[in-house]
Amino acid sequence: MVKELVKKSLVKSAGEKYQKELKSKTLSFDEWIREKESSLERFDMTIDLASAELSDKNASNMSFTAKFGSTTISIIPYSKVNSDFKITNYIEDILVFVNGEVTDKAFPLLAKKFNDSPEVNIVYGDEDIADVDLKKEGKYGKSIEGSRREPFFKPDWSPNTFLDHFYFCNIVAIRRSAFREYNIATGLEGALAIYDSLLRYVFANETNLEKSVAHIDEILVHATDYENNYIKDERALEYASKMHVFEKSDAKISVLIPSKDNPDLLNIVLGSLKTNTEPNLIHEIIVIDNGSNESNQEKIKELSKQYDFKYIYKSMPFNFSKMVNLGAKEATGNIFLLLNDDLTFANNNAIAKMTDVTLLNFSGLVGIKLLYPDSDLIQHAGVINNRIGPVHKLQFQRDIENHYFGFNKSTVNVSAVTAACVMIRKEVFEKVKGLNEDLAVAFNDIDLSFKVMEEGFMNVVCNDVYAIHAESVTRGKDTDEKSIIRLNSEKDKLYAYHPAFKGYDPLYSKYLINDCLDVRICPASEYEYERAAEDVKSISRIKDGVSGFREEPCVQLSLEYVGEMNKFSYKEKDEGYYWLQGFSYVQGSDNACYKKYILLNCGNETYKIKIKGAVRSDVSEFAKDQVNVGLSGFAVKIPKGLLKPGEYKVGFLFVNKFAREKLYNFSNKYLVVK
Repeated sequence: MVKELVKKSLVKSAGEKYQKELKSKTLSFDEWIREKESSLERFDMTIDLASAELSDKNASNMSFTAKFGSTTISIIPYSKVNSDFKITNYIEDILVFVNGEVTDKAFPLLAKKFNDSPEVNIVYGDEDIADVDLKKEGKYGKSIEGSRREPFFKPDWSPNTFLDHFYFCNIVAIRRSAFREYNIATGLEGALAIYDSLLRYVFANETNLEKSVAHIDEILVHATDYENNYIKDERALEYASKMHVFEKSDAKISVLIPSKDNPDLLNIVLGSLKTNTEPNLIHEIIVIDNGSNESNQEKIKELSKQYDFKYIYKSMPFNFSKMVNLGAKEATGNIFLLLNDDLTFANNNAIAKMTDVTLLNFSGLVGIKLLYPDSDLIQHAGVINNRIGPVHKLQFQRDIENHYFGFNKSTVNVSAVTAACVMIRKEVFEKVKGLNEDLAVAFNDIDLSFKVMEEGFMNVVCNDVYAIHAESVTRGKDTDEKSIIRLNSEKDKLYAYHPAFKGYDPLYSKYLINDCLDVRICPASEYEYERAAEDVKSISRIKDGVSGFREEPCVQLSLEYVGEMNKFSYKEKDEGYYWLQGFSYVQGSDNACYKKYILLNCGNETYKIKIKGAVRSDVSEFAKDQVNVGLSGFAVKIPKGLLKPGEYKVGFLFVNKFAREKLYNFSNKYLVVK
């Protein structure tokens, strides 16, 4: 009884200490963003109320002018834009339409952007929500003292996103001289009037579309809400109609389906195509088979009669790229639709919607939201390219929820999409020379996405329609050691082909989490590798290896990066280090009760590295039923001289502080020391 009471007391104390450490390592967004902005130039915009338009005493509703250098700026609240509003009434160089309070960093950034980029006539920026007393006279634009939260970090110019909704949201600036003969839409008011006018301007010609819009990736306004982000304009597609390559009535879709030994699945996807497609959109269906057995070949031939598709059979090792390219050579349509054979459409208008987007001359690859079977869990809502590599953002999140200001419910531009279901015009496919056959299994769709962007087209994912995808049924999952080695090799090839994309994504803000495989879209205040890093001073050899420990699957281990640090950080100063990053926890136990070690095994020798742990709020969110997993992350920097050459299998060890329990588990990843 006494021992139990003592143990309970120790466990409680360990939990309290754990939470205290977690709190000390957790940085609020308010602290983090102020630190990030500390080097930016400020402009004290305290205003003289006597010279301002005092329709009321609320600073957010006041129109006023300011001067930065030789640039004159007029601040115009959205509330002032109505049917009587005229741009010709203003003489200032820049007109800034705003719903909220312009930050003290905005004027220098806006003036510099317009002055340095004479072709740019429209500029938008990022925003956050702040506790600001907007009724305080003369307060407009001063550095706020209250807390800041819920930032909206936006992508660089995204025309497809802009057609879908007003993602500029609460701030947009225009060069007045470019709009001298152009007026805000009559009959509309506020944000909708501004949005409608900008749509008409941007999609008036190719020059406006390609060169006139720029993004400042800093917070320019403190807003009160983001309702304007959800504004849609029923005339948007009409304004963009002159950007169509050809009319929808002339669209001829060639559906390309790689498939082997899956006649039952193939039957489902073909039936789905038949029942969920507008009449006359599908021009032809081509099935490419790389080696089905005789029985399944006969079944597929029977299906070809039922669904009237062309059947290409060529026995060869699985190579998705080669199979698609074979089908494309035989295709006669002007649009290609690449489909996995384990996919079914859930929306009657999905293919029609994808086609509408594909017809726009600036659209490249057009993907679709994919959900896992029998659930509302997201499998694909667009791919971002971060420091780790391509990441399916929002994967395993519930689609019923609204993620990152409607990202999972909108048509948005992204840098990459999955080829499980993707549409592309034949001319674009041929311009980039199809899929790269050197990438046989993985990253071929990412490579295609990057090639399309490099040719000046915008990739798109239609997250307002979806299909069901039983992921990787055809080729299986990449979990064995051989597959992991092949996967890493193909990722290296991907960035060898596209070095400019290493750790960079123009459609994903530098201020969003970028250093780990966290699938959420959230500010990088949640995790940055340099803040999480632990410097390893020594490594201990375990005399008897793991013989006295217990291997347990309850030790959950995810390794996000193992290798040379400079290939992760892209910094020369890190050439002398190895970097290990990921997270691990003991499922079903109080993790505050354990000491934590990284294990490295090479031949008959096993080493351990004691770690403190890094904050991983994503693990806390996804493992809500687990106890004390907030510090389950690890990010260790190992000097190259500490380990002798060899291949070290990486694992994790948990040693119970209050019992003899020692639990471990190894991953299928290796640290290669040269």
